[in-house]
Amino acid sequence: FGMVYAAAARERTAAQTGGEPIKEILAAGDNKIALLDVSTETWSVFPLPGKWRAVCRHDTGEWAGWVLAGKDVIAAGSAPEDIDLRSAAAGEWKSVASDGNIVVVTGPGRAAVTSEPEGAWTAYNTQPGYGEGLAWNETGLLFHNVGRAGLATSPDGVTWTPDVTFPEGTWRTILRGDEQMIAISGKEAHKYDEDASIPAGETEGWNVTELPAGGWLGGAAASGFVIAVADGKIIKHRDRVREVVRVTDIPDYVYACAVYCAGRFWAFGSGAVRSVVTNIGEALAAAAGANADNRFATTADVGEAEARAQAALEEAVTQIGADIQTAKTETLAQAAGRGRR
Repeated sequence: FGMVYAAAARERTAAQTGGEPIKEILAAGDNKIALLDVSTETWSVFPLPGKWRAVCRHDTGEWAGWVLAGKDVIAAGSAPEDIDLRSAAAGEWKSVASDGNIVVVTGPGRAAVTSEPEGAWTAYNTQPGYGEGLAWNETGLLFHNVGRAGLATSPDGVTWTPDVTFPEGTWRTILRGDEQMIAISGKEAHKYDEDASIPAGETEGWNVTELPAGGWLGGAAASGFVIAVADGKIIKHRDRVREVVRVTDIPDYVYACAVYCAGRFWAFGSGAVRSVVTNIGEALAAAAGANADNRFATTADVGEAEARAQAALEEAVTQIGADIQTAKTETLAQAAGRGRR
């Protein structure tokens, strides 16, 4: 497939679909996209001309599908095989987000907005210094847009207001955590708390957490934890507390984005990895230091582990069968002996 620059996840229960549950991730790169069926860990690849750098889900109740953005191109479709170009609006588009009613795409000094992803898009010039990362905050009902100038917010994707309390920096992504917004830069994370249970040592509003050196590019938040990904590294830290839980080195790979789906964190770039545990929150909460269950592993590692487990199971079943046969033979022999007496 090549390098994956952006990914988004979709999960729907059987009750929501009226049939089989859906757990899938759409990954995007240069001139192609790929859909991962999380249940079977199988990929389906589709050609799509463009240098895609952002992807999100958009669901209004009347229309549900995927929206992608890249250099001078925007695409949308209800299914990966139906996605095609919808706009040639000029812009170095790097991020996209939905509030359930409209979709906003941003890039340096530019924004584009629509209420119908498969219809017309309207592009606007915006203040310079933003456009690297975009997220919707359903509590504050604002789009959050980060870049080297800091943070700007907007209720509609058209009018943007700089947040003067937010520092300048190499801000590359922003995401929604548990009751807070989390921005990640090349060397630090900035968190905004929205409720009264603010951790000790932090104040209401934005709080800075220094991260280990890593040149962090993207991230994801779920189950009370946040991960950030970079060149050969994945960092995991607690959402509500300024505490790094674990840094995992995975050499020879570059990770550009991450999502949470089916109870696992997934990281994508020049390779793909997923967390091994199925309940990240419980596993990490119980961890007291390095714990093998909390590590990230390549899908090949996971496959090998599953193969070893299957082989061990088959060996155990074979042994049980042999033991049963031995016991049966001994019982018959004993019965025959008693018959002769």
